[in-house]
Amino acid sequence: MGTGTFMDINTGSKPHTSVTGLYPLVGWRMGSEVVYLAEGNAADTGTAIKWAQELGLFSDVQETCAPLNDPKACASLMGLKPSTTKSHLVRAILESVAFRNKQLYETMLRETRIPITKIRVDGGVSSNDFIMQLTADLFGRKLVRPQHHERSCLGAAFVAGLEAGFWSTQEELKKLQSSD
Repeated sequence: MGTGTFMDINTGSKPHTSVTGLYPLVGWRMGSEVVYLAEGNAADTGTAIKWAQELGLFSDVQETCAPLNDPKACASLMGLKPSTTKSHLVRAILESVAFRNKQLYETMLRETRIPITKIRVDGGVSSNDFIMQLTADLFGRKLVRPQHHERSCLGAAFVAGLEAGFWSTQEELKKLQSSD
């Protein structure tokens, strides 16, 4: 979770097709093995948080730590009253991220019917304890968050290292993983 939220599930050797928001991707190819993913996304996760920051609702993102695929969809803040504070608005934005995560999660479960054994999160937004705890509560599941949240480049390096022979097996890489 960073600029956007991209939720993926490993579908193995077969791509998953959908008409309700998920789309197939090649997760990786090593040798002759091709592994596919089904992905759903919320393109504006980080954008919403950045927008709130630009409105002056908070000055530093750290202050926030206390199944649709419709590009025309938008957000709104409803129920505003004279007593609504900046804190209320920030909380509403952060909660919206967690509820969108729940929507993506339920779409994954419904469409793929693949048992989910572990939920891993990464990216800059995953460093927000409030969003992660609310997401875990909404899922009714524990989330596994790596100690180092920015993982995209590391994943690419791992695959390159395997292909180059720096590591011999994927099991070696699993031993390098550490989480909060």
